[in-house]
Amino acid sequence: MHFEVPKGWKRAQLGDVAIVRRTKVRPSNKDRRRYVGLEHIERGGSLKGYAEAGTSVSHKTVFYAGDTLYGKLRPNLRKTLRVDFDGLCSTDILVLFSRSTAHSAYVCHLVKSGRFHIYAMRGITGTRMPRTSWNHLRHFTFPCPPLAEQRAIAAVLDSIDEAIERTEAVITANEQLRESVREELLTRGIPGWHSQWKKVPRFGIIPTDWEIRRLGDITDIRGGVGFPLVRQGRQKGTYPFIKVSDLTLPGNEISVHHANNYVDVQDLLDLKVRPFSPGSVVFPKIGAAIATNKKRIITIPTLIDNNMMAVTVSAPHKCDDRYLFHWFRTVDLSCFANVSAVPSITTANMKRALFALPSLEEQQSIAHTLDSVDISVEASRRARDALNQLKESTAEALLTGTRRVLVGGGK
Repeated sequence: MHFEVPKGWKRAQLGDVAIVRRTKVRPSNKDRRRYVGLEHIERGGSLKGYAEAGTSVSHKTVFYAGDTLYGKLRPNLRKTLRVDFDGLCSTDILVLFSRSTAHSAYVCHLVKSGRFHIYAMRGITGTRMPRTSWNHLRHFTFPCPPLAEQRAIAAVLDSIDEAIERTEAVITANEQLRESVREELLTRGIPGWHSQWKKVPRFGIIPTDWEIRRLGDITDIRGGVGFPLVRQGRQKGTYPFIKVSDLTLPGNEISVHHANNYVDVQDLLDLKVRPFSPGSVVFPKIGAAIATNKKRIITIPTLIDNNMMAVTVSAPHKCDDRYLFHWFRTVDLSCFANVSAVPSITTANMKRALFALPSLEEQQSIAHTLDSVDISVEASRRARDALNQLKESTAEALLTGTRRVLVGGGK
């Protein structure tokens, strides 16, 4: 690897600054030490929990506070974490500790960097269980700053990580708030609006003036259409054509910006189909995709493929489409699926679904409140994403020396 070494730095390899811990133990079923597996490390490098070592008596690797844990199995997931406690970890994790010439936090940021990730991916072996190895990783070559500048670089990147963690905490809090507010509003209504209640089988206690309606009474429910491949792949057209894969995109709404396929009016005339109107709720209707429980609301006239279903309000004087969407978000789609080798949701099953319907005015107020909470959640996620981008670009600049940090009053 060729690169320019900044003044005062030196050319080094990962093996020059870090060593792999190789001590393995087989814990007893009474071992209460903390155990970290790959499932406990978030992509990007945060810890989402741990188990007790005794829950599994297979061999494990010993680690100590300050070590860097690097997931060598499926390295594309970029599971790298610096721990602040002693414990045991999966043997699918490399445990790195820094030599005396390196700062432990700097080593962790180096291993988290984009350049290191690219290098690690080049050393993958295996297809079903792809993994990399220390024999490959230790030869990663990079420009290495003096110890004092390593500390300064680590401090800058640590501060961004701390901001990301705080933002993640806000996202988690907002998501929990959203769930509790949604549960309250969709079962009890707007606070202060009701003083009389009734008990309804399967619904519990709800406001007296709420109706229980079948979904088929107030909505139009139909599946999509399978467009021949020759009619797909257009970058422009009259209507966007949405597939199940488009439901994986972030956010609640599907708009023209999500479309990779378009169809023309002539396609609709030839196949005798009509687009779904804005406000329709779309979701998978067949196969394993049902278990993803993905639902989206479309904002423009849209076509969907034959693996999806759409529910459109047909009685707007009775039901608000945003309220319907928020209700759908509480529903497990699997409840509507036929039990078979290939599960599927039928129109008949969906039409029989029952849900509580407040007055139109209260529906709109509930939807507005939940939309506001969604906006707060999405704003926090955008802030998190911006910080992650800042971390990536800042790490690239600082770890290569193209941008320097002040150390002891000088550069």
